[in-house]
Amino acid sequence: MDSEVKDRIIERATTLFTENGIKGITMDELAHYMGMSKRTIYEYFKDKEDLINECVLNMEQTQDRKMKEILDSSENMFEALLKMFQESLIKMQVVNRKFIDDIKKYFPEIRQRHERKKEEKIQQSVHFFQNGIDKGLIRDELNPEILSVLISKEMELLFNGNFSLSTKFSFFDVYKTLFITFLRGISTDKGLAIIDNYAKQENI
Repeated sequence: MDSEVKDRIIERATTLFTENGIKGITMDELAHYMGMSKRTIYEYFKDKEDLINECVLNMEQTQDRKMKEILDSSENMFEALLKMFQESLIKMQVVNRKFIDDIKKYFPEIRQRHERKKEEKIQQSVHFFQNGIDKGLIRDELNPEILSVLISKEMELLFNGNFSLSTKFSFFDVYKTLFITFLRGISTDKGLAIIDNYAKQENI
């Protein structure tokens, strides 16, 4: 099998699924967009769920690489967090909410794997927040484990649609307010100076 063809199918399918939702794109439509037969796609993927799984895995790997790039290029944890925040805003603009809802409703195994990965990230972020405390950026009376769970649950409520202020506020405005309020609330004066300086430079 040609790995380049498989990668191209995954890349195109990921774009179509995230823009339209999984149920919004049939395998026939995917084949049409790809300019190939449906039979060719099934040579690489046994069924639609297999393809979805590969797409999600590819998205997770891409995100992990991007996060590593951000961490390696950041001078401190707050700069890294703010870069991650900006990256998430870009991602939200290209991912249709239907895609997330379809994963939850129709693909329980993929969702369960995602939940396990999320728990791993919570554990990793404990060390991240502890580093911020050690560097004097985060108030030392705060518990890094609680901070990790708290920000994760706040994001979960928001993305699951269970956190709503009013229809007059956009999702992006609520997300930005929630994130920045959390970040400034846990910061020392040293941390606040870094946040304000970065926000000014990047026009956040």
